[in-house]
Amino acid sequence: MVLFLLFVQPASTAPLSLDGKLQCGFLEVTVQNKAEYDVLFDLDLQLKKKTENWEVISHLDCGGNYSLGALKSMRLNCSYTVPTEQGEYKIYARADIVNGTYTYKNFFFKVGESGFERPKPESGIALSFLSVPEKVKTGEEFQVAIRLTTYEDADLEIYSYVYGGKTCYSFYGWKGNAQRYNLKKGESRIIILTDVVKHKAASGFYNIKVRARGRKDWDIVRAIEVEQVPPNLSMELPESNAGQSLRWVLFLSALTPLLILIAKNLYYSLH
Repeated sequence: MVLFLLFVQPASTAPLSLDGKLQCGFLEVTVQNKAEYDVLFDLDLQLKKKTENWEVISHLDCGGNYSLGALKSMRLNCSYTVPTEQGEYKIYARADIVNGTYTYKNFFFKVGESGFERPKPESGIALSFLSVPEKVKTGEEFQVAIRLTTYEDADLEIYSYVYGGKTCYSFYGWKGNAQRYNLKKGESRIIILTDVVKHKAASGFYNIKVRARGRKDWDIVRAIEVEQVPPNLSMELPESNAGQSLRWVLFLSALTPLLILIAKNLYYSLH
């Protein structure tokens, strides 16, 4: 019996994204360039077996040097030999870009006694992106649409944030746009999350993560390009609105005692 699991881990804020579908003896890889310029990269695909560490068994034949035009994508069909020895395996796909960044994706599977089988839904939560903007401006709201399917009864908190390294660049913070859902086994929902990138984020590539937090965390991550816009050139910025709201609160707080005094004097003058 072979159990198969797909697992995604973007390694950096690279302009490329990797996706793919793994079948018995065949891997379809899709590389997408999210930048508005051509990207040169070296693609390497390794079949590895888990021992004490991950031991490289072979390299897939579709690796090599490639050039991908601005906002273009390419699809590669890669063949591999399914191991006969039982154990845990993965195909590690990595694209190294000439500017020093890289992105990668792991395809995990286990080999048992019965040969290759398609994966069956396991208990837990399945998340997938439906709509994510490729590029956003600082200070401007944008929306992310995801599909959430649960294979168990679950009380979940769903939220998103934009980050680079260990720094959160979402105006709402790490989980300021959180939504709560109490779902029954088998339910599926389309969820819309609103986010904003802070003005301090420099122009470049970042990651946006959507997290479903319940008995554990389930995450999906996508690269996103950010254009820094000076606050004084933006309209209806959340930071500006927040500052104006705070100033109004302080103004009204200071004005309240004076209004009370005027009301008392008016009352006594009429009586």
